Amino acid sequence: RGRVLPVGGIRDKVLAAQRAGIHTVVLPKRNEKDLEDVPEDVREALHFEPVGTFDEAMAIAFGEPPAPPAKGRGRSRAKRSATRSKVSKTASKKRAGRKATGKAAARKVAPKKRKSPKSPSRKASGRRRRT
Repeated sequence: RGRVLPVGGIRDKVLAAQRAGIHTVVLPKRNEKDLEDVPEDVREALHFEPVGTFDEAMAIAFGEPPAPPAKGRGRSRAKRSATRSKVSKTASKKRAGRKATGKAAARKVAPKKRKSPKSPSRKASGRRRRT
């Protein structure tokens, strides 16, 4: 599965985990350097599990052995980027022929004129009088 990306605020998250009574903290490998900010007594009291992939995190969370990495599945990075560039060129050509809609169209349209304010008698009652 996917990579585990780094997050911010590790110190606060670790301190909150200790207050909540959690003993094992799973964190991204790229956040290991942020453990320097955590007080030493807290670091010694908790067990940290650095993970690089989602499968590793799931294995720790649910006690399953980590699955071996899949080999030969999917396309290479070069093929993916080549496909993306082809798709983006085709999509931009299609978009060029379309009429602008949504937010882009809203930006191009001039602002609407405001209606004149209601008369004071109608404004106070909030509805029209019957005649």
